[in-house]
Parts: sequence; C-alpha cells; structure tokens
Amino acid sequence: MDLDDFEKWRVSKYLDGYMSMSQQDFLVYREISDMESDAAFQNDWRENMGLQMYRDYWLHSQDRFEPVFQGFINDILADSDRK
Repeated sequence: MDLDDFEKWRVSKYLDGYMSMSQQDFLVYREISDMESDAAFQNDWRENMGLQMYRDYWLHSQDRFEPVFQGFINDILADSDRK
C-alpha cells in the first residue's frame, strides 16, 4: 500500500515524536541504571527496528539524535543485520 504525501508526513511526525521521547527515556534511564542490562528496552527497540518504516526513518534522521542514542540504535541494527 502506497501512502499519499499527507500520510507520509503524518507517519514522519509520529516517528519524530516517538524517537525523540525514546531518546529522552534512554538518556534519563542511562543515568539511573545500567542500560545494557535492561533487556525490555532493548527488545522493544529490536522489534521497532525490525519494521521497515522505523529503519527508513532512522536512516534519514539519525543525525538529529544524540551520539550515544545513535550508537544504541545502530548497534541494534548491526546485530539484526548479522542474524
């Protein structure tokens, strides 16, 4: 199913907000806990990045996120690409 321009814009705005909020969660949680041990957060992002719309968004927008969050998502992508 192809999306029209308005629907593409809506999906992009949703992903902007969702990724931005997730980055904030990641940064805050990283300060109070060991992110590497939080399997639930990592599993959620493995599932998200398994969806093409998330991957496409990330490939075009990752530069607007903090380097540490970029590393977290890119590590997840690299792991999934190896499998």
